[in-house]
Amino acid sequence: MKNFLNYIKPHFIFLIVAATPLVRSSHTQDPSLLIQFLFITSFLLLAFSYFTFFKTKLTIYNQSLKQFLVVCIFYLIISFLSVFNSPDVGNSLFIFSKQILFFIFFLAILLSNDLENKFVVFSRLITITSLILVLPAYYTFLELINLKKFEVPLSTYNLTSVFGHRNLFAQSILLCLPFVVNLLKIDRKYWRILGGIAYTLILFLIVILSNRTVWLAVVTIIFFIIGINLLKKKRKGFFHKFSLTFIVASALIVGLGYTVMEHYSEGSTFTAHATESFNINKGSGKDRMELWKRTLFLAKEKPFTGIGLGRWNVEMLKYGNTGLVSEDNNHIFYQRPHNDFLWIASEQGIFSSLLYIILFVCVLLALIRNYLNEEDNERSDQLKLIGAITIAFMVFSSLSFPRERIFHNVILMFSWGVFFKITNKETKNKKIVLYRSLIVIPILLVAAFYVGLIRCNSDKNTGKVIRLHKKSRTKACIQEVENAQSFFYSMDATSTPLYWYSGLAYYKLGKYEKAKVDFEKALVLNPYHSFLLNDYAGVLIQLGDLLKAESTYLKVIHLAPGFLEPKLNLCALYYKQKDVEKAFHILKSIDISETSERYIKTRQIFIKNIILRNYHETNNKIQTHRLLQRIRDNEFQLLFMKTAIDKKLDSKQIINEY
Repeated sequence: MKNFLNYIKPHFIFLIVAATPLVRSSHTQDPSLLIQFLFITSFLLLAFSYFTFFKTKLTIYNQSLKQFLVVCIFYLIISFLSVFNSPDVGNSLFIFSKQILFFIFFLAILLSNDLENKFVVFSRLITITSLILVLPAYYTFLELINLKKFEVPLSTYNLTSVFGHRNLFAQSILLCLPFVVNLLKIDRKYWRILGGIAYTLILFLIVILSNRTVWLAVVTIIFFIIGINLLKKKRKGFFHKFSLTFIVASALIVGLGYTVMEHYSEGSTFTAHATESFNINKGSGKDRMELWKRTLFLAKEKPFTGIGLGRWNVEMLKYGNTGLVSEDNNHIFYQRPHNDFLWIASEQGIFSSLLYIILFVCVLLALIRNYLNEEDNERSDQLKLIGAITIAFMVFSSLSFPRERIFHNVILMFSWGVFFKITNKETKNKKIVLYRSLIVIPILLVAAFYVGLIRCNSDKNTGKVIRLHKKSRTKACIQEVENAQSFFYSMDATSTPLYWYSGLAYYKLGKYEKAKVDFEKALVLNPYHSFLLNDYAGVLIQLGDLLKAESTYLKVIHLAPGFLEPKLNLCALYYKQKDVEKAFHILKSIDISETSERYIKTRQIFIKNIILRNYHETNNKIQTHRLLQRIRDNEFQLLFMKTAIDKKLDSKQIINEY
């Protein structure tokens, strides 16, 4: 038993890292984020209880490691201070606890024994994990091929494996790929065969998934590897047997992926998709540019303190959705700017974002310096592997949001931890010994686990709230909101406050005062949510506060010009107040191609009202009769509105056109 424990102990961290992407739950809205948070927290709590019990010390010799830790600590201090810039402190504390968790995981790697000499074991485990991850995607892929429904890029969104989105899946398997390549180079024959299979399946799938960020990461890694090899002056023998075989095999796999997509795709092809990949004038490229602009606006608001940790998804709404995909679909609420560096700058301040960038620069410079001086080929390959993961993560951070994903950060911190473990050898430099300060870590982990547990329970109950809301089970919905709401969880995954659900339920029950109270609580958390503002204005009308209702509707229209409901509601409000001109002005702002039944009825009522009002003013029976005969003609209505919009006519002037 003792021998078994002695064997398992040094490999336990490997098992945890390799198992992380497979840990998921069907009970939470995000199937992986919270449950993986609890999984890693539990492991670290166990690990640091062990380290504390045996009084394990962390001795730091390496100057680069000292600099890295100083930057980390300053970054975490600023992150903690930014928690209190947010009105939703509980949510901000959870986000901060994730940052602490990744840092503690890094420390756990530094405290572990002899990891660098067992790197091949970890490569084996990651290879097995990657095979488990890609097999479900291949099953779906072959199904699509069989049903002749494969289309690039639309069908690739079905290839998600155990992840919530194909982009996360593509990034995750790319982060696994360097370890698979490591296995190909240094392990025994049968492990090399398994590595070859895994490499083929992953690279082929990366081509098929057609994720632009991952493609860019692959290209950047290739240039990085070539660059550091040239720096080391290894031109002679650079293309040795393994390299040539590897390059030819990789080219064949990529070519096969291209051929398959060209042959089987029913829609846009690989070539067409690749051509449009970096077009910033339409599609997701245009959307990201618009999000980055809004993020820069937020960063300029409070350049030093930031708007508050976890507040981007709320504060960006104040700039409206004009120019975004959500301009035509008001059910889209962006949660991330798809650029971690800008995201940090907006929430935590520019200095914090610079510190985050410096972390990567510190690691890369230290990696390159050590690689250039390293004589051992196996160690050199490990350094290149860690460099590849660092480069990939930086590319992802520039175009995506890996800083919030558990597996991405676990792989990165593991790689960095192993690197600094390799290079943290005893020298004549002044050493730093950490022991007593490590005692506080189990306390932090217990607190983090508690926060994660509360959020996990709230997230599960929020799923029930949403289901009850869709079924219009108002009383049950109100009760479930009470179960879901907590200090650490007050908004769902779309940044919709939970109080909106209970407020709307009270509104449907006719309990307007209670609805108003809940809507106002929700507005404290998210004052720019278009659905919330629209429903709040409706409650204000029921309670007789028409002036405030009008200003609220105008605010919604300003934030979401394409949102139909507040425009029709404001039309109805002006109509009841007998202010036809204001109502007609709002009606003209609605796209005449709109086909909703309520809009068509409203349009007809207004045209009829304008015609009858003109009759009362002019007593022109012939004109009135002629126009009323055409009132139900849809083409007449469309022409009527188009003329009023194009010529900017008011309700009186438009009649003269007919």
